[in-house]
Amino acid sequence: YQMREDEVYIYTKEWLKFNDFKIIAGQPPKGSDNIPVVEIKSLNNLDKGSKDAFKPDLIAINSKNLLIIECKPIHDLKDEKKLEKIMFDNRRKELFYNELNQRKLILNSGFFHYFNSKSLFLNKLKFCLANTSSTKMKNINNIKIDKKILNSKLISSFNEVNKIN
Repeated sequence: YQMREDEVYIYTKEWLKFNDFKIIAGQPPKGSDNIPVVEIKSLNNLDKGSKDAFKPDLIAINSKNLLIIECKPIHDLKDEKKLEKIMFDNRRKELFYNELNQRKLILNSGFFHYFNSKSLFLNKLKFCLANTSSTKMKNINNIKIDKKILNSKLISSFNEVNKIN
């Protein structure tokens, strides 16, 4: 049985809540959730449009991490590369920081004092795929999703700096 993307999304949300993360934004498959959609704009298109913008499936926060998560049924190399592209682009991460602050999403999360500077934010920003595979990646973390929440598990990236704390 292959889990559908919307199921991966739902079980990822459950896993995040179970592990004391608060979901502050995202874009669910089929757009059926009551959380704000946040764009990480492209430098090629800083005006109002969404051209080349990246809309994460989930954005979750706790005191030590702010996660950008992409959900797919199985490991998706394209999503891994998309996340790495943002991970290594300081200007896009700053635009993302500004967007979250303008919309008061970090402030309203209850975790603002852990993220009250751009450098704290950048140090705690982590990137993650969520799927049903056990793929361990160089820079991106992976949440292996299972229908039974206790069988889901975090597979940290090889790169220590990028690991979720």
